[in-house]
Amino acid sequence: MSKIWVVPEKCFIKPRDRSKKYQAWFKVNGKWRRETTGTSDSDEAKDVALERYLKIFNLEDKGVPLRHTGKLVVTFNDVAMMKRRMWLEDIQKGFGKPVHDTYIKVVNRWFIPFFEGMPLTDVDDDVIEDFERHRRNEFGKELAKSTINNHNCVFRAIFELARRRKYIQSNQIPHFTVKGKGRSANPRPSFTTKEMVAFQKFMAGWRQDHDKSISRYKAKLLFYYAHLLVTSGIRTGKEIGSIQWKHVDENYLNEANGKHYIRLGLPHRKTERSWADDHVLISIDFLGHLNALKEFTRRTEPDDYLFSAPDGEQVKGFSELFGHCLEDAEMRYQHDDPNKGRSLYSLRHFYATQRISREKVTREVLSKHMATSIIMLEKYYVDVETALEAESLAPSFKSVEDNGALKQIDAMDVPDEVKARLKAAL
Repeated sequence: MSKIWVVPEKCFIKPRDRSKKYQAWFKVNGKWRRETTGTSDSDEAKDVALERYLKIFNLEDKGVPLRHTGKLVVTFNDVAMMKRRMWLEDIQKGFGKPVHDTYIKVVNRWFIPFFEGMPLTDVDDDVIEDFERHRRNEFGKELAKSTINNHNCVFRAIFELARRRKYIQSNQIPHFTVKGKGRSANPRPSFTTKEMVAFQKFMAGWRQDHDKSISRYKAKLLFYYAHLLVTSGIRTGKEIGSIQWKHVDENYLNEANGKHYIRLGLPHRKTERSWADDHVLISIDFLGHLNALKEFTRRTEPDDYLFSAPDGEQVKGFSELFGHCLEDAEMRYQHDDPNKGRSLYSLRHFYATQRISREKVTREVLSKHMATSIIMLEKYYVDVETALEAESLAPSFKSVEDNGALKQIDAMDVPDEVKARLKAAL
């Protein structure tokens, strides 16, 4: 049977092959879309087709993006899941960014449940405001600016994909900002570069006149332990404590840039993230420090721990020991604030801030190296805004402070390689 036109050149009905029931055909975006009418009566089929055609016409007139196959209306979640699939494919192929893992979690946890079934073009500034209110209520508190910024990045990526697919125009994209929203991050207490130099000098000689040899031994071992944390950014506890000499490659060739590094394998890395490395690379300049550690412990067999007791057992309790050292150095609290007590994690904070503010390492690269999400990085480890502001406000730090700092370093009872590295940090 031939076509029965309902709206000339726009909509017609026609029986399905090998069936008496009619299908309605509509022109959508210049292509024909078909749907069943559910009836074999031609008059009823024309009524169903006309009703659906008018719905499509009204949606097109409002600028709602439509499909000629599958679901008729393009929803926000349709595009969000497209973008999520693209991020997942990038991760699986090995060139996804660490932050993509965070973005996927944002889509799954926050966007898909809230925007379920909502047409893409209905998501405007008012809807975004509703979403932000919902998110704040779910959290039960004001969000950190870094968290809001991550959500905004995901929103922008989704709407940019929608624009490229011609589902929306640029002027239909909502405005996303953190201005006047969220709370500032509250990073862990850290050290300034000047404080770190002074503290390392103190640690180098701390308790070396103690009556008990084991106290002298552990205090010196703490110096090497803390210096490795500052240099590598790895976590205190099992992550650093489980490293044995068999996990250390002192002349590792990084094929990516052709340079040699010290490679530290991490058998107990505190993460299951697929994009996180199971090792860290540190400068070959640190080799003198490792040699000094070997000479000090005299435990250098492959199965020996880097931080071994004289009897070969793994030394523990560095956290408490570090606290005593801070107390004796009168550096327990940052800015003398009782709410900002320093700990071994302050060394990880110091490492992260130095890498971003001084060496301009990106958050994505640092996130992979430290095996933590960008959200956690900004929330707990890096006070980037303050660090960068300090750099811009105090450009004469080297000329004003270096002379005194250099003298402090020269006076330390540590290997020359360690002194050179400390001086390079200034």
